[in-house]
Amino acid sequence: MPVITGRFAEARLYLRYCASLLHPGRILPTFADPVPYTGNLDHHQEADLALLIEEGRRQLDR
Repeated sequence: MPVITGRFAEARLYLRYCASLLHPGRILPTFADPVPYTGNLDHHQEADLALLIEEGRRQLDR
């Protein structure tokens, strides 16, 4: 499956999906998988880390 990246990727993907209505059966592109975060979180305060964890839990609950 082709991957769409770069500037205005959302707009290009939307236009491709709209154009696919005229040409059914074609393979459509998708977004790439997000890159895992490998940074260091030691410089954040405890309250910020708690908020980060809570927001992550909310997103997983969706």
